This record gives sequence, structure tokens and C-alpha cells, in this order.
Amino acid sequence: MITFGEFAGTLITDFLQARKIADAYSAALSEEYYVNPVLRGMPVPHYTVDEAEIDVPMKIMGVRRAEITKEDLRNILVKIEQKLPVLLYRNIKNSYYEKQENIVFKKMAQSKQSRWAWRLILALTKRKRPELSV
Repeated sequence: MITFGEFAGTLITDFLQARKIADAYSAALSEEYYVNPVLRGMPVPHYTVDEAEIDVPMKIMGVRRAEITKEDLRNILVKIEQKLPVLLYRNIKNSYYEKQENIVFKKMAQSKQSRWAWRLILALTKRKRPELSV
């Protein structure tokens, strides 16, 4: 039986190995594109997975109790005190920017902008067209 830490480490290692294989294949494909006069000017296809969700069935067989000293607890609280304001600020800022972007996208969609401009904006921002309520 493995621990959760060992499982997470193996999973991350597998992701990194997959990325290494994909990069090596892209490099080889790039050389093929360069040799072929028809493909030479074309970009080499590549993909990025921005977000993934993995369901892993688990059975917890037990929990180890760790003794935490007052000094350990104090160190944890100091770290929280130092990092929490920054994390909260980033989350609030990002949430605000996303809300503002959605407002702008909806206004643009409603103002009947030309189709090519709309597609260009969506392509540059890698966003999906917002749903409009009629």
C-alpha cells in the first residue's frame, strides 16, 4: 500500500514524463516540417491542457497521528499570517478582472461587432463566447 504523498509524487512525475515525450515529438515533427517544402512555413501543432480533473477511487486504511509542538504550531501560524493576505488579494483581484472581462465580452456580443473581430478577440484571449440571456 502506498501513501497519498507517494501517489501524488508518482502522478506528477508521470505528467512531467508525458510532457517530455510530447516535447521530444514536437521537436522531431518540427524537423520533418522544415525538410518538407510544403509544410516548412506552417506552425508545428501543439496542445496545452489548461485544466484536468481526475477521479481516483481511494480507500483510507488509517491515519497517522503526528505530534505538533507549540513551536510547530507557531511556525504554521506565522506562515499563514504572511501568505494569506497575498493569496486573498490575488484571488479578489483575479475575480474582479474576470467579472470585468465577462461584462466587456457580453457588451461586445450585444453590440453586433463584426464576426472576424469577435473571433480574433476570442482567439487572442482563448475564451469561449459568453452565454447571452435573451
